[in-house]
Amino acid sequence: MNIGKSTKIAMAASDTTNKMLMREFGATNATVCAWRRKRTQNGSTIQKLADYFGMPASEFVAMGEKD
Repeated sequence: MNIGKSTKIAMAASDTTNKMLMREFGATNATVCAWRRKRTQNGSTIQKLADYFGMPASEFVAMGEKD
């Protein structure tokens, strides 16, 4: 599972910026950067990101597993 990769792919596909995620989640830039860098996240964060990008969590996770 590579949630950082999933986050990068989903952001690129939807033209989402760090600033947009910061506003949506009330997160700092450092937190959003960590989401893009870390391979794993807790289930709550995964679900929130998947919901934001309009997909099931399983689909969101699978994006990071593709080569």
